[in-house]
Amino acid sequence: MTYNEMLTATWEAAKAEEKTAELYECTAPQGVKYVHSVFRGNNNTTLMCNAYADGKVTEVAKFDSPWCEDVVIHMPIKLTLEEANDILAEAGYKADWTQVVLRNPLGPEHNNPEYIYSYESGANIAVDTFTKKVVPLT
Repeated sequence: MTYNEMLTATWEAAKAEEKTAELYECTAPQGVKYVHSVFRGNNNTTLMCNAYADGKVTEVAKFDSPWCEDVVIHMPIKLTLEEANDILAEAGYKADWTQVVLRNPLGPEHNNPEYIYSYESGANIAVDTFTKKVVPLT
């Protein structure tokens, strides 16, 4: 399964647990052998689930506390990770990132969801899922 297929699998699992589940973020390591997704549930609950490239999906873990780090991302995501990887390469960044997370961080300004790539050097590079703009983060 691809990153986006694994993301969809975790979303379907979260929605089976709580019909109104909404995506907060989805993280994968280099090699994308699995994803870890975080969702908003009912009444300020947090749902977490993993999906693996071989199709296995873990049971949804439910926490009775809110996730306070991100803005909800509305599914489906129109820009795939593979497309974002190509955009990253076209902008001159190497594909040797160690982790990628799809998220829309809280901040003083409204932003679009981004694929945020982390590198061993400590650098973080974002690819906007709407504008496709590549931006180094500080």
